[in-house]
Amino acid sequence: INLDLERLKDHQVPALGVYGGRAIFSDKESYTAAISVGIKPTFGIKQLCIEAHLLDCNKDLYGKSVSLEFHTWVRDQYPFPNIMELKHQLQKDVALIRKNDELVTQRPLVASRLQGRDI
Repeated sequence: INLDLERLKDHQVPALGVYGGRAIFSDKESYTAAISVGIKPTFGIKQLCIEAHLLDCNKDLYGKSVSLEFHTWVRDQYPFPNIMELKHQLQKDVALIRKNDELVTQRPLVASRLQGRDI
């Protein structure tokens, strides 16, 4: 999921980094998520973005309204020398979020949810 930041300009956005959290859709369906807030330094993209990778979800959710809750800090955002090392780190991030899933079901770090439309 990539959120449209123009629609989020009135929301509180957490510090740049990678988080474990929840993606909650308008029908109340929710998924554990690995959420990245920041730029894409490995690709040289400096535009701020918020991306959420939904764990164990294979549904087409394009265009649906979603709220993101940020529950646990995983790591800072930093550039990788190549895409393979980035993919390897993302696998580690997801494994850590799965291992600490109980932290992801607790109260969120950010009191208000980011709400937007998947683009």
